[in-house]
Amino acid sequence: MNNIFESYCKHLQQGVPSVFLPPTLIRHGEDYEGDVKFCIPYHEFIDRLSGKPVAQTWFLRGSPGSGKTTLARSLAVDLLSRDTAALLLTARNLSQIPEPKANDIRDIVKSCRPNWMAGDAGERIWNARARKGHIVLIIDGINDLERWYPNSPIKNLVDRILLGSHPFPVVATSRRELEENYVLDAFRKIDRLMLDVFDDTAQRFYLNENGVDPNEGMNTLEAARLDELTGNPLLLHLATLLLAQGNSEELPRSRAGLFLRTVHHAEKSLTAKEKIAFEQTPSLTAIISAAAVIAALHPNLQGSFTRQELNLLLSRVWSCDNIATSIDAFLGCYLVENFPTPTSSTHQFIHDSIVDFGMAMVLRGGPPPLLALLPKTGLDNLLGDWVGLQDNIQDAVEITIAFAERHYAHDLLVDIVAAKPWAPR
Repeated sequence: MNNIFESYCKHLQQGVPSVFLPPTLIRHGEDYEGDVKFCIPYHEFIDRLSGKPVAQTWFLRGSPGSGKTTLARSLAVDLLSRDTAALLLTARNLSQIPEPKANDIRDIVKSCRPNWMAGDAGERIWNARARKGHIVLIIDGINDLERWYPNSPIKNLVDRILLGSHPFPVVATSRRELEENYVLDAFRKIDRLMLDVFDDTAQRFYLNENGVDPNEGMNTLEAARLDELTGNPLLLHLATLLLAQGNSEELPRSRAGLFLRTVHHAEKSLTAKEKIAFEQTPSLTAIISAAAVIAALHPNLQGSFTRQELNLLLSRVWSCDNIATSIDAFLGCYLVENFPTPTSSTHQFIHDSIVDFGMAMVLRGGPPPLLALLPKTGLDNLLGDWVGLQDNIQDAVEITIAFAERHYAHDLLVDIVAAKPWAPR
């Protein structure tokens, strides 16, 4: 690896778990033909991007929790390790880029040189590769950018990078499919791929690498009817976390139940002081819900939350001295990541799906949430989690079907199936 890239690579490596299962990429519109799946293995995709790849866009679609963000970071790390320059762009760091004044994408990429490649040598190498288009641009979370920066210079810049005529290869991840008219109007080739779910072999490997007997683990997942659900990397991680503790309780039978059990697991790691604080303050699930409200609805925090905003919201309901201790315990748990900046510190859940879960916790006592109808909230999992948290699942499913029909939103029912919130056999 070029020494210039080493610090940037180490920074990105922090976001890649020690046990990383690279996904298989399926070509858009192609699935199975007999026993043959039309797919591109991860290592082959890296080979295509290494060296001097073709100036085109690869658009990778995956469901929530399918590993898109981890994949984006892993791609950047593996490319940098091969001395192929790569730039990871997210909703967070795009917001810190000055409003682009240049028309040439190459000049804009030059200005986006990562801070970890400082110095004259780093600038010379970066600028030279930018002039030739020899930098792979990786944009994570296109759906978030559309929600946070609608009709803005940042959104226009992203569209130019995705669809415009320039020399850079581009990889983009998103929850949603790229609309057909965008593909037809693009000034470059666009290859649409899907992230495949983990198969039985991959799940067994993951369980084993995390200290869980693969046979016993898979039997437990199958008994809870989670064996299909845990093809999703995030949910497999949560289920493995519970199995690794040797918990004798049955695993939950829905996505929302899995999140709730994981939160209860986090409560077991509280210190004595924190446990006393939570006796006088809102529970950990209540604080998670408050943080989710801020992350989902605050116009300026872009899916994040600050300690100040969280304290302000909680203090309107609870007034006690121990609220600071409870917030510290929440911010220190493994469900939250910290993003310090020169002027402040913001926090974010380890995955966007927890925002949906937190909002479902807030709204679980009412009717199906109307927020699920608003695409710009990005709460794709809200309705499925709301169903999964209800006491009577069967009634909740029937109510939700009527809700979707009443609002002509039948696509919402897809998440009800994906959430797998069914009653026990």
